[in-house]
Amino acid sequence: MNEKHSKLLTIQEAADHLGLKPSTIRLWLALRRLPSVRLGARAVRVPADAVDELIERGLVPAKPEARNE
Repeated sequence: MNEKHSKLLTIQEAADHLGLKPSTIRLWLALRRLPSVRLGARAVRVPADAVDELIERGLVPAKPEARNE
């Protein structure tokens, strides 16, 4: 596999990875919130890098615990 290209996930795999329903992934694809690769009339794949980037963008770091000194 060419290093330039990310692994391609099915809609179900992307949904499982994000803990969402496949219908949410389809909506995000329609709204172009996630990029996709169309391999045929019905075959749609989501780049794994795009899913990982979505997680990174939404990641909110935890607050450090307050110390009682």
